[in-house]
Amino acid sequence: MPGPPQNLPGLLSVRAADAPRVDDLEGRWAAQLAAAEIDDDDAATAFAAQHHQLDSHLPVLLARGDDLGAPELDDETWLTVLDQPFGSRTEAARWCAGNGVAGCTPLLVTG
Repeated sequence: MPGPPQNLPGLLSVRAADAPRVDDLEGRWAAQLAAAEIDDDDAATAFAAQHHQLDSHLPVLLARGDDLGAPELDDETWLTVLDQPFGSRTEAARWCAGNGVAGCTPLLVTG
């Protein structure tokens, strides 16, 4: 597996590759594993490293907040979500609780 992408263009390339699978989550619950406000290349590179670490042992997707349809998330919020849909908030929360990922939280993907 290659190393984490660098800078904002690197995040954008991963996001583009993951977009079809993120679209498949629409209308479902997901486990949000990480999130960060990205407003410069240094922040992008740091978040890419965190995403890459999660990607090394879990099936994850990279998305921007505006990809997921949550009104409180915008195009500067980047998220790592589990590439596994859940039928309810409870199912996503149960996965979070059972897998020990710090900061894991259920997220409804509305597109």
